[in-house]
Amino acid sequence: MGTAGCTVVLHIGLMVLGTAGLWLAGDKLVDFAAALAERARLSPAVIGLTVVAAGTSFPELFVSVAAAWDGSPDIAVGNVVGSNISNLTLVLGAVALAWPVPIAPAILRLEYPVMMLSGALVLVLSRDGLLDRVEAALLTAAMVAFISYSVWLARRVLPPAERQELAEQVPPPAAGLATRPLPALLLGLLVTLVALSVSASALVNGAIHTARMLGITERVIGLTVVAVGTSLPELAASLLAARRGHHEMAVANVVGSNVFNTLMILGVAGLVTPIPVAAALSGVDMWIMLATGGLLGLLTFHRQRVSRPAGALLVTFFAVYCGWLLLGGTPAEGGELPRRPNQHVPGKVAEMAHRRG
Repeated sequence: MGTAGCTVVLHIGLMVLGTAGLWLAGDKLVDFAAALAERARLSPAVIGLTVVAAGTSFPELFVSVAAAWDGSPDIAVGNVVGSNISNLTLVLGAVALAWPVPIAPAILRLEYPVMMLSGALVLVLSRDGLLDRVEAALLTAAMVAFISYSVWLARRVLPPAERQELAEQVPPPAAGLATRPLPALLLGLLVTLVALSVSASALVNGAIHTARMLGITERVIGLTVVAVGTSLPELAASLLAARRGHHEMAVANVVGSNVFNTLMILGVAGLVTPIPVAAALSGVDMWIMLATGGLLGLLTFHRQRVSRPAGALLVTFFAVYCGWLLLGGTPAEGGELPRRPNQHVPGKVAEMAHRRG
């Protein structure tokens, strides 16, 4: 194996290590955060709707922020869009192939419409080629409003039986963790945040260099390798919930994670630095993201379940999409949508946006 081949292997190994670190650190972060929330006397239902719901999206958050900060906006946005697509197709389809998945009516009434609306909002905001800080603040505010409304529902509107059911589906913190001294919990939370940051940086740097050496665009590697890597926590959480008999939680995990991905991750990353959005992402991939959500609705609206044939269709959709990406079948790559003037975008981002425009 030549020098170039060894270098590619090293960068792929860096991506693998980064993905593994994100998975492990993200899981521990949820444990420490849940323990702190329990110490703060929050109810299990509220913990489930906040800490646990956001926990599986932390790998995507750190990766997208790291990619945006490093001047790789296609990976930052592609990670979110690709994760949402893989959650709805690969993750949910894989679970449905093992166990047919029922969908709670509350998911179809609240979380599913919010998921579709948030995807449409990001598409509209990205059509001019830039997600600026004002637009990012709008996404973040929408996420805060959604969480607040969900918590209000859990405390005031849900009947006791549904609150108890939600509480039973929240995984308890690691044994004895909630009884540890507060400084130890805070230190553990800090260590896991640092581990997430380091793992995200490893994954992003490995992905950037691998894409360059293999001649793959950062957009494609963000939509495929990086997105699937950061979707592993959703896959693990959904399979574990279904295996324990909480089959309906698979859909709740996926839909809730997609809402967090779209609003919180792009919102926070855009607040850190304005993010140029490639025409192919806003003109093709975001539409495919919305189409997968629509496909899920068509497959489940009447029967309110994801059957095994539906799961097979979703997994097939994902495989075809990835194959199409890797074969370079992207009509929008050759042309650009009208771009917003970027003279107010600072530093490296302005330079990259200028080159794209």
